[in-house]
Amino acid sequence: MIVHIEGKIIIKNPDSIIVDVNGLGYECSISNYTYNELPEVGSTVFLNTYLQISENSHSLYGFLNLEEKSLFVMLISINGIGPKKAMPILSSSVPNDIINRIVSGDVSMMSSLPGVGPKTAKRIIIELKDKLSDYSASISDLEDTTIINDALNALTVLGYSGIAVKKAINEILGKNPDIETSELIKRTLNKIK
Repeated sequence: MIVHIEGKIIIKNPDSIIVDVNGLGYECSISNYTYNELPEVGSTVFLNTYLQISENSHSLYGFLNLEEKSLFVMLISINGIGPKKAMPILSSSVPNDIINRIVSGDVSMMSSLPGVGPKTAKRIIIELKDKLSDYSASISDLEDTTIINDALNALTVLGYSGIAVKKAINEILGKNPDIETSELIKRTLNKIK
């Protein structure tokens, strides 16, 4: 299973990206949310991935953060929603907004998402509402994950990666839970230099 990749962006499209990892190009399907957050072509990127193996193909899906990947995995666990239906749903908004729509049980808002009719919206809400209620309740944890991913991506672009960087980020976040991403990056750089 390929759970993440890190490499240089070769091609970047609104629905896919090709990442060169040591001379091997990986094509990943991505959402608009991930596309809008990606650095420019030629930059280094770290993507959380989901590999789908079917009878006729192997498909790799890329996500900048674990929140979006988790939501994707939950969506495709629902009968009738596969990756090709889940990606347009994820492309319609930011993950927190989609989670809030599900948790609030808003069928009409869910029905407005691409490829989601009233029946599918009800099924998504019924199957994911309880799972995502806990997820939504720990929204500050999700924000921490986003801050960590943003800081890791920025530091990777600057040429810093590895366990020491992750350890420094976690230590700084533990002492300063309300820290801004830019300040976290500065303090991490000072700590690891």
